[in-house]
Amino acid sequence: MQQINIYLMEYGWFQVIGRMMVCLALVFMAYKDVREHKVSVIALIGCALITGIESGIAVVTGGSGAWKSYLAGLVIGSLFIVISKATREGLGYGDSWLMCILGGYLGIWNMLELLVMTWMLTAVVAGIILARSRFKKRTSIPLVPLITVGYIAVWLTEIMVAANA
Repeated sequence: MQQINIYLMEYGWFQVIGRMMVCLALVFMAYKDVREHKVSVIALIGCALITGIESGIAVVTGGSGAWKSYLAGLVIGSLFIVISKATREGLGYGDSWLMCILGGYLGIWNMLELLVMTWMLTAVVAGIILARSRFKKRTSIPLVPLITVGYIAVWLTEIMVAANA
């Protein structure tokens, strides 16, 4: 409990509420991705609005280094849109736009943590599918649920780091 109080003192309620709202949007998008293999455009727009407002406030109040981190995260996320285009949606546009939005929201270092978590989880899921001999040429893995788990892990890491600082 003390870790959460320290996190609240460092980041404030506004950021915590924003993180919770993004988490809820991600859970909704993950559900849609598993059920329909599509990412909800409305949820993406909502997520972009939440993250844009919160990132804007962080840039205004966070000094000169904050905008560079968010911009670098946005550039990393934008690379996924290029990958989607190059692979003819081997990586879906919805997943790519979500990575772009989260990149601009989390900043470069948290975005890199998210990518590591997401790709590790993707490798585990792909390994399970291969082990069960159910992997076919057209097998697709819904990425948003794995992004969601990665996002939650990054957030929990942020709380633990804030508590130990």
